[in-house]
Amino acid sequence: MMLDIKINAKLEELANMRQQIMSFIKNVSLDNEVANLIVLAVDEICTNLIKYAYKYNQNSIIAVLVETCPHQIIIKIKDSAVPFDIRQHLDKNICEHIRKMVPGGLGMPLVGKIMDEIYYEAKNDEREFNVLTLIKDI
Repeated sequence: MMLDIKINAKLEELANMRQQIMSFIKNVSLDNEVANLIVLAVDEICTNLIKYAYKYNQNSIIAVLVETCPHQIIIKIKDSAVPFDIRQHLDKNICEHIRKMVPGGLGMPLVGKIMDEIYYEAKNDEREFNVLTLIKDI
């Protein structure tokens, strides 16, 4: 099964996106905690795209494709912003960051802790969109 969502880069559209993803992945026998974590990871990525990559340009589009497989949930997030490979920002020491009381900066490490695999393909002459693939084993 597959869910295909396209949203404008507006923070107000995230609530509906979260609800659609939650409803879709709950069709797989997934407990609420895991489902909530997956939705949190997707929301974090999309929020960062809206704020930092698209700089609140509401005409920009984010596409989210969610696929359920027998043992995985695969999520592809597509954007046309300047490429940004989040994998370079996953290894932050969360406890140390909190101890220093530095605000922000924990979203990407959190996504890295939630998801089991993360792949990134930057747009180029042959590819129109950046594609971030998040995989959760279930």
